[in-house]
Amino acid sequence: MTVFVCIGTIAELIKLGPVIIALRDHGARVVGVATGQNDLTQSDIFPLVFPSGIADWVRQRPPCPTAWAFGVWAVACAISAPVALWRIFRRYRVRRPRLIVHGDTMSTLIGAVAGWLAGAEIVHVEAGLRSFNLLRPFPEEFCRVGVSKLATQAFCPGEWAVNNLRATRIRHVIDTHENTLVDAMQMALAMPISAELKARLPKQYFLFVCHRQENLFDVQFLRLIVERIAAAAKHLPCVTILHQPALVAFEREALLDRLQNNPRIVLLPRQGYIDFTHLLQGSEYIVTDGGSNQEESCYLGKPCLVLRKETERQEGLGENVVLSMKDPVIIEAFLQEPMRFKRASRFGQANPASLIAQQLVETPRRG
Repeated sequence: MTVFVCIGTIAELIKLGPVIIALRDHGARVVGVATGQNDLTQSDIFPLVFPSGIADWVRQRPPCPTAWAFGVWAVACAISAPVALWRIFRRYRVRRPRLIVHGDTMSTLIGAVAGWLAGAEIVHVEAGLRSFNLLRPFPEEFCRVGVSKLATQAFCPGEWAVNNLRATRIRHVIDTHENTLVDAMQMALAMPISAELKARLPKQYFLFVCHRQENLFDVQFLRLIVERIAAAAKHLPCVTILHQPALVAFEREALLDRLQNNPRIVLLPRQGYIDFTHLLQGSEYIVTDGGSNQEESCYLGKPCLVLRKETERQEGLGENVVLSMKDPVIIEAFLQEPMRFKRASRFGQANPASLIAQQLVETPRRG
């Protein structure tokens, strides 16, 4: 059995990695197809997932980190992807191919549309998440809804996500109970943290991540959250991850010096997945605007403040996760007493990657 997997971003690689490994364990041949949205080879888990590399690319050069460059890449990729996938399917001589796409990136939508045009059955992993607002977050919600119009099989990380797909045309909707991220995290934590990173970490710390465009261009909120992080760091050291867009935004708003000159704040560049997962595990609590970080904190049982007005994910809400609504009162209340939101770890309760692989191997293809 041959399964094709379309991957565009490192985040997709992380969450699909355990699925790809499980498919091979179940005897399937997995063909990776990269769209080039990110340079997947820069990920520390790329050699674990694709030890022989990826031979099939739609585009190989990732876009520069600007909106204009990303738009050019998206148009070029969308134009070339249908023919590229058709040629790839033909080369492997699969009459009715299955193409797995993941999540909600532009690569997800481009891959689904191109695969459908090239005659593939579309399998959507991490399906059914919804914010119910096409413009927030954009383009993620638009991509999720678009893929649900094309997929014939969907794997949803929980009952809520399953119910969101009840009215769609998808014939097979499967509840994996957890996100495949839980498998990826356990894989990462089985590897050692780098000695260089370990040497830079305080004995105890909280983790701060802010990288979403909706926050980086909200100047008033950006200033507020940096002020509150600096205040919280007086009580517990802070480790801050500076993605490149965040670095640019903090520097633009004259906030970078305030972070750099604070001896209680450790600034780190974006980390590889293995080291970042260890950072999460070692933290006391997490302040983030990342959806995946919300899921990760849920599985670890870490208190987590989500710096967003809405979230398409249900993991941890009402338990260890507080949705801030970007409200200063909610933010302050969390930071005053974060440890009251600590919960038990959820590791070992589900193995979604193996479930997905088993379903794909055992479910006959259409036609």
